[in-house]
Amino acid sequence: LGTIDGCDSIVTMDMTINNSIATTDSLVACDSAVWNGNIYTVTGDYTDTLQKINGCDSIVTMNLVINYSILGFDTLTGYDSLSWNGNNYDTSGTYIDTLSNITGCDSIVTLDLTIYYTQYNIDSLTACDSAEWNGNFYTISGTYTDTLQDIYGADSIVTMDLIINNSISVTDSLVACDTAMWNGIAYTASGIYTQIFLTTQGCDSIVTMNITIHNTLSTFEVQSACDEYLWNGNIYSSTGTYIDTLQTIQGCDSIMYLNLTINYSTPFSVSSDTALCIGELVTLNASGVGTITWDNGVINGQPFVVDSTRLYIAQMTNQYGCVSYDSTQVTVFNLPTIDAGISQTICSGDSIQLIANGTGNLAWYHPSISISDSIFVSPMQTTTYYLNTVDSNGCINSDSMSVTVNDLPIVTIDSISPLCYGDSVSLNANGGVLYIWSGGVSNNFSFVPDSTTMYSVNVTDGNGCQNTDSVLVQVNQIPNLFAGSDTSICLFDTITLTATGSVQSFNWTNNITNGIAFNPDSSNQYIVSGIDSNSCYNTDTVNVNVITLTVDAGLDAELCMGEAISLIGVGPNPTWSLGVIDGVEFNPDSSNNYILTVSDTNGCFRYDTVLVTVYELPNVIAPDDTIACSGDEIQLFGSGANTYQWDNGFFNGELFIPETSGYHIVTGVDSNRCENTDTMYVEIKENPEISYTVTPVIYGNDANIMVTVTGGTPWEDCGIAEFEQAGPCQEPYLYDWDTDGLGDMDDDLHLFYLNPGNYFITVYDSLTCRDTATITIENDFQVFIPNAITPNADGYNDTWDIRGINNFPNASILIFDIQGQVIFQHSNIINGDYQPWNGTYLNGQLLIAADYYYQIILDTDNPTQSNTLTGSIMITF
Repeated sequence: LGTIDGCDSIVTMDMTINNSIATTDSLVACDSAVWNGNIYTVTGDYTDTLQKINGCDSIVTMNLVINYSILGFDTLTGYDSLSWNGNNYDTSGTYIDTLSNITGCDSIVTLDLTIYYTQYNIDSLTACDSAEWNGNFYTISGTYTDTLQDIYGADSIVTMDLIINNSISVTDSLVACDTAMWNGIAYTASGIYTQIFLTTQGCDSIVTMNITIHNTLSTFEVQSACDEYLWNGNIYSSTGTYIDTLQTIQGCDSIMYLNLTINYSTPFSVSSDTALCIGELVTLNASGVGTITWDNGVINGQPFVVDSTRLYIAQMTNQYGCVSYDSTQVTVFNLPTIDAGISQTICSGDSIQLIANGTGNLAWYHPSISISDSIFVSPMQTTTYYLNTVDSNGCINSDSMSVTVNDLPIVTIDSISPLCYGDSVSLNANGGVLYIWSGGVSNNFSFVPDSTTMYSVNVTDGNGCQNTDSVLVQVNQIPNLFAGSDTSICLFDTITLTATGSVQSFNWTNNITNGIAFNPDSSNQYIVSGIDSNSCYNTDTVNVNVITLTVDAGLDAELCMGEAISLIGVGPNPTWSLGVIDGVEFNPDSSNNYILTVSDTNGCFRYDTVLVTVYELPNVIAPDDTIACSGDEIQLFGSGANTYQWDNGFFNGELFIPETSGYHIVTGVDSNRCENTDTMYVEIKENPEISYTVTPVIYGNDANIMVTVTGGTPWEDCGIAEFEQAGPCQEPYLYDWDTDGLGDMDDDLHLFYLNPGNYFITVYDSLTCRDTATITIENDFQVFIPNAITPNADGYNDTWDIRGINNFPNASILIFDIQGQVIFQHSNIINGDYQPWNGTYLNGQLLIAADYYYQIILDTDNPTQSNTLTGSIMITF
């Protein structure tokens, strides 16, 4: 500073600045707290200004939380005993228990307990058959227990000592004749009868009697018989009335009456015994008063033929139906045995012996022979001979045999013309079935005679009769004939064939004229024939060998430009035109005819030609090299040919998805089967990859989607024509969400505050490679539930406000006190119509400070455990 003299005045100040101190503290207490000499009973932030030792302010802020003790009252009823808060009580009274609530303060609960005790009673009952007790039926004696409830709801256990005396039922049976006596009562009809008595216990004794009454039987019988009658073991022979008493199977009397009439049979007479030969007639006669019949079907007085000895019985029935019998013996003698033998067959002129066999006096009979038992006969025609015999009983028998005479066969031989030497002939005889020729000849089989000969034949017909005949066969010699010597010529040369011999003319095969030249085209045998004056024929042959060289140039060939071919000729000493060497490959550059020449040592030549056609290769074109995204389809399409085959096994025009970069080769084949190849290179680029997270927005039914993209080929330079992007590039990828339509390529990477649903995103890199994702936001409403309120009307924390509950229109809210009574309820939260609870009872009365309990069902239409919320609320002041 300046002094009054104008000089400097230098002042030095040693200054100390003491700063005020601001501190914050916190305190949690039950019911009240003492801080800096003051008592606080309400939660809040409190400030106190003190002084430091240096006199500056020290400002202290206290964050105070007051938790309140809870007073609870409970009234319970128990039976015999009750467990409460871990303790068992068996006496009525008032009990107090001090607990800690969730804030650590006292929770004092007073219990008003009433204990009711189980009562025990014993009773007894006696009944017949069954008894009803407390709504149940019992049929067996025993001790039974039933548990009831008294007016307080406690058990009342009653024990019943029950005695069941059963009724007695007895069944008996009684069988009697005509009448039965039972318990002083007479019964005359069968039936089931019952009488009831009392047992010593006073119960019914029921006796059932099954009575069967069998009545005495009286039967009457009227019979008539001839001569005598058997009845009940006795024989009666006179008319009268008879009585017999028997017993039935039940032991009762059965009285039988018989009124009997006896009629007597009448005697009669029959023919006396007789004898006769088998086959003769006999007549049996019987006479008397009545109807007469014979056994064995014989009719009285009518003759019949007997076949064996037999006793015949006659019976006569008189006017009373009584039958009498008589009989007669008929003896039958067998005829003597005789056998003329079987019929015989002979040929005309043969003889046969007749032999007789049998018993008795045998004799043959025929007008042409004398009587004898053994003779020879030679009939000229078929004849029957008879044989007779008579035995000692005078019985006659006869037999016959026939001799059939067959004529001899009539033999004829087919006529034979003169033969030439070497000709064949067949000798054919007729008139029989078996032919035996001389000289070993067989009938009607060809043979070649070597000279003139007479042949005879023996013929047997079907009857075994034989006859003979003969024929002369004349044989003439064949003429001389020579066709010439065998010769060889080359193909296309001429030759003249001239034959000689003693024939009238020469005839050649193959239209050849004797002595005239001709040109054969192949080797052949030529035959000349001629006929002499006896019409005998001869032939001779000559072989003409035409030397035909084998020549074959092969089939025409087709090949593609650049392919090699070898021509292989078939034939001796093959040579080719145009300088081609047989069997050596060469590469023709154009189509040509190639001539093959072959030759042999005889100077013969042959030629053949083959056409070799040469085709140009097709101009096969594969698609240009390309770049594809991983997973994209590539079409392999070649051109310039008719058919195509790619090296990866795909067909032309087929779409496929390549897995890696590489070359693809197409082979094309044209209509001439010529093939060519071309290649294309496909480079595979990896697609970008999308990853995302969905973050719910608290207390709402919405969420944010945060997307991350990696990989692919991001943009480094601006511009991509496919999406018409202009201006500087801001992002390495293009994003397309479906929230504003697809294909605009102008969307942001992330989305915020989205409603539940499905969201579709496509991400493109600089090569248009892409990845897609469908992201789902689930319905995920969240609620915030406070755990305490202070309804003291200070404007802070006065109501229980559940944030987010308006998102659940079907929610229901219940609040209970410690005794389980409902003190608040709210439901049908529609259009935000939610009224927070203000800490009062249903009638509006403010509740005391205590713990209360809530149950919130977020969806009452589907009340499951997952959408049900429970917990506690503390009211404090």
